[in-house]
Amino acid sequence: LVGSLREEMGVRFVYCWHALGGYWSGISPHAEDMAHLRPEWRKPQPTRDLLEVEPAISWDASSFHGAGTIAPDAFSQFYARLHSYLQEAGVDGVKVDAQSGLSPFGVGFAEGASRYTMRAVHEMEQSVLKHFAASGAPECINCMCHSTENLLSYKHTSVIRASDDFYPRDRASHGAHVANVAFNSVFLGEVGVCDWDMFQSAHDTAPMHAAARAVGGCAVYVSDEPGRHNFELLRQLVLPDGTTLRAKHAGRPTVDCLTRDVSRDGRTALKIWNENSVNGVVAAFNVQGSRWSRDLRRFKRDARPPPVAVDVSPADVAAASFKGAPWQRYAVYEFRTGDVRVMGARERFGETQLEHGDWQIYLVAPTREVRVGGEAVRWAALGLLDMMNGGAAVISSAPRFGVPTVLAVGSGRFGIWAERKPRTVRVGRETVDFAFDGTTGIVSFHLAEDGHCSMHVGTGRLGGLVDDEDGCHGRPARTVRFVF
Repeated sequence: LVGSLREEMGVRFVYCWHALGGYWSGISPHAEDMAHLRPEWRKPQPTRDLLEVEPAISWDASSFHGAGTIAPDAFSQFYARLHSYLQEAGVDGVKVDAQSGLSPFGVGFAEGASRYTMRAVHEMEQSVLKHFAASGAPECINCMCHSTENLLSYKHTSVIRASDDFYPRDRASHGAHVANVAFNSVFLGEVGVCDWDMFQSAHDTAPMHAAARAVGGCAVYVSDEPGRHNFELLRQLVLPDGTTLRAKHAGRPTVDCLTRDVSRDGRTALKIWNENSVNGVVAAFNVQGSRWSRDLRRFKRDARPPPVAVDVSPADVAAASFKGAPWQRYAVYEFRTGDVRVMGARERFGETQLEHGDWQIYLVAPTREVRVGGEAVRWAALGLLDMMNGGAAVISSAPRFGVPTVLAVGSGRFGIWAERKPRTVRVGRETVDFAFDGTTGIVSFHLAEDGHCSMHVGTGRLGGLVDDEDGCHGRPARTVRFVF
C-alpha cells in the first residue's frame, strides 16, 4: 500500500494513525499474538471532575463495553512491534490519537491512572525516536491529548492537537472550532506546536478554516474526498513545492477580544494575531452564534447570527519584538480587497462589517526609509500578495550597504509598498516588468516558480549588494533591486 501511494500517486510522506492504547478499543485480550502484553478487558473509571467537564464519557461505547488494556510494563514491547512493522512497510511517522482517554483505564493499577498514561507516553516517544526519526526529528502528531498527564509528559515530540475535530456535516461546529482552537492555543502554544486539525478544501466553510490555518502558525493538511478539491484556495496556503508560509507562533486572540465572548455576545469579532519574521498578521472572523451547548451536549448555531463590526490596529500584533519606536509607521495590507493604509501603532484601519462565517486578513508591515536625492522615501516589504499569510515570505527587511534589502522565500506575485513609483525593478541582471498602483502604493512583480530565493531589493545605488541565503532553508538565491 505505501509503495503504491508513492509510486502511483507521488505521495512523499505517509503517516499511520493509531491510538495511544493500540486501537480505539485497545487490543484484543483473546488474540494469541497479544498474550505477551497481558491485556485485560477493563471499563474506564473517570474522575468526578472529568465527568463534570465531559459527562458524555458516562455513555461512551467504551464505558458500556470496556476496552482491551495493555499491562503497564508491556508498553515498550507493544510499540516496538507496532512501529517496527510500520517502519518496514515504509511508513514515515505516526499520528497517536485518543491519548487523554487512556487514564480512566489505568485506575486500579498499582502505579495509578496518571502514571499509567505517563508511562505509555514515554514508551511511545522512545519508539518514535527509534523508528520514525530519519530526518533527525521525531515524526509524530499527538492528538486528543489535553489531560495534564499527557501534556506534561512530552519530552521528544512537540506537535499537539489544540482543537476538536473538523466535522464536515455539522454546520454548527465550524465557528466554534475556530474560536476554541484560538483560545486553547493561549495555553497549549506554550507547551508545544499547535495542530489546528484538517479541513476539506471544497467545503462551504473552507475559506474560513483556511484563513484560520494561515494565521494559526500550524501545519496545513486537508481530508478532501478524491476528486473534490479547491486548488484555488489551497494555492493561497501552499507554495508550488508543497511548503507553507507558517507564522512563528500559535495563533492567539488579540488582547481586545481575549476576555470577550466572541461566540455569544452578538457584537464581538474574533481576532487572531501572529508574528512572522519581520511583520505581523491579524485575521478577523465572525463566529457569533456558533458554540458548544453543555445542556444539549452538541454544537448549537443561532438561526440568524448577527453581523459584527471589526477594526484592526498594528498594536493588535502583541509580539514583544514587534514593538517599535513611538514614531514607527506601518503599512497594513487588507488581503481580500488589496487595500493598503499607512498608520501609527495605535491608529485604526477602519471598520469592516463581517457576516456570520465571514473573515478578513491583515498584514502589518513596518515601514523603512531610504534617502533618494536628499529626500526620505518610505517603503515596506509586503511579501506574496496572493497568499493568505504572504508576509511570512519576507525573512528580513533592513538596509544593507546603504540600500533597502529584503530577504524572502516563495514564488508568485510579490509586492512592496512605496511612497513613489520606482524607475526600474531588476531581478539579477535583468530588468523585469512591474506594476505600480498609485492609489495603494503597491509595487508588484512576478517571481517564477523557481524563485524560492533570497531577495535584495535595492533603491538607488545598484552595486555593493551581497547575496545572503540565511533563513532561506537552502533554497537558491536571486537578487532583486528596484530603483527610484
